[in-house]
Amino acid sequence: MANEAPKIGLDNVVIAKVLSDDASGIVYDTPIALKGAVNATVNPNSDVAVDYADNGPFFSASNRGNTELNLEMIDVDPTVLAMMLGQKKVNGVTVETVLDQSADFAFGFRVWLAGKDANGNNRYQYFWYAKGKFSVPETGGETKQESLNFGHINVTAQFTQTFFVPDGQESGTICTHIRTDDPTASASLLAGWFNAPIVSVSQSLSAVTVSG
Repeated sequence: MANEAPKIGLDNVVIAKVLSDDASGIVYDTPIALKGAVNATVNPNSDVAVDYADNGPFFSASNRGNTELNLEMIDVDPTVLAMMLGQKKVNGVTVETVLDQSADFAFGFRVWLAGKDANGNNRYQYFWYAKGKFSVPETGGETKQESLNFGHINVTAQFTQTFFVPDGQESGTICTHIRTDDPTASASLLAGWFNAPIVSVSQSLSAVTVSG
């Protein structure tokens, strides 16, 4: 069966707070599920730079900038959103100030792919973006008219590479992903993918841990 397949669905959005990240390893809090995913668009800001010599293109190199996420949700629980944005929420009241600083979070999700795998199962692609900060979303509303127009929340984030550099890599991790129809994919890795952020080709690394 050919592996080419269009994307037909999105679900299983999760976040995990980065508790620490340094040369010795990275530690995450227990992942939290965000229900009500509508759309996730990730722009890696990747391009190819070309240098010129001898009257023509002479050398090219890949370049990757900051990785941007736009996440559309039905809604996000106010307590979870306040935590994501570094805001204070007490007795149901959330306070926003110019000094709020969001923590770093890993961001994971699942994309449903068309077709079936060799065993007749639905096939998916799983993602983890290892470390990023969410920004305060726009808000507002509109009056109800004859037909309903549902309002959603759009949250954006900027992702960077981890300070921790796994063995076999020359720099930190920005993103990992895997497909369930890949015959080389470990069944145990697929089964536990969303239990903890994946930052390496081998999640047996003791330097990647989950607290809680």
